[in-house]
Amino acid sequence: MARILFVDDDPLTLETYSTIISYFGHEVLLAANGGDALEVAVQESPDMMVLDMNMPDMHGFDLLRKLRKNPLTAHLPAVMVSASPEAFADGAIAAGAQEFRSKPVRPDDLLALIEKYTAANG
Repeated sequence: MARILFVDDDPLTLETYSTIISYFGHEVLLAANGGDALEVAVQESPDMMVLDMNMPDMHGFDLLRKLRKNPLTAHLPAVMVSASPEAFADGAIAAGAQEFRSKPVRPDDLLALIEKYTAANG
């Protein structure tokens, strides 16, 4: 099964992601801010990342750009999520995300994304 890093400043969102994804057998890694996410991504080597766009310490675009510059994390598939409109999808892709989804992300969509981006690794 895959190791998925979820980054979001909302504890309820992290708890929801964790409950759903772990139920389906995936290992869940959590980070509540961009700084923690950088550390977890390097130390834990996830198979995929789901990143919130709007966080107080570091914007999701900035976080993703930093992850893309690090050789240890540059290759990791990333999905950017936000309560902001789909108009931000182009910015997410330009920052290095494979996909953008509006919150709330449906569990079936999230599981399909995990399958899509981690199938080659598992």
